[in-house]
Amino acid sequence: MRRPLKRTTAVLALALTATFALSACSPFGGAAPAPTPTVALPTGTSGAADFDAFSLVVGNGSTPVSVYLDPACPHCASLEDAAGETLAELATTGDIRYSIHPLTFMDRNSDSMYSSRAASAMTCVAVEASSSLTDFVAAVFENQSSQLDDAGLAELADGVGASAAADCIADQTYVAWAQAGTAAALTGPIADAEIEKVQGTPTILVSGRPYEGDITDVDELRDFIASDGR
Repeated sequence: MRRPLKRTTAVLALALTATFALSACSPFGGAAPAPTPTVALPTGTSGAADFDAFSLVVGNGSTPVSVYLDPACPHCASLEDAAGETLAELATTGDIRYSIHPLTFMDRNSDSMYSSRAASAMTCVAVEASSSLTDFVAAVFENQSSQLDDAGLAELADGVGASAAADCIADQTYVAWAQAGTAAALTGPIADAEIEKVQGTPTILVSGRPYEGDITDVDELRDFIASDGR
């Protein structure tokens, strides 16, 4: 009786793996490791940036929602298109503490380190114009296919009221920080989470519990958040 059970378990594991692969960008399978920073990284907090936690934080609600994303990941763009406005609204109304973790592993597919530059730009906006952060994140994903240069990212920032971030974006101020955050997420451990490390983007954690539903089903995601990830 054990043989069929093992086969069923193996098939289920493969099915879950396949489902994850279809709905997430993987940092594995040929991805180069994130570079080791050669400069001192920022610490503490500034604006909406929590440098020690490698996160950009919106809202102060009692339910923590963490989203690990890569600016070049098409599945992250799908999540933002479907649920970005809802997550921003829940943060604004004080229902959640929304932590955005910008990762950079998809630099492997770019000649211009687009993921690192866009992650740095998100951080610039978080620091210099925190009220514009979620609008800027949405704009970055809306223009994902363009793989914008720094001037283009600064123009997006200006369009959402974050012109103060222009110099920071041009200087790629937070590239090393975003790359260090990527290394930390991919190697773990993830503090207060039921997963050891991030294995793909987007990864959504609600009170440390991974959301495994449809990333484009806003009602399902909202229910998961309302139940505190249970």
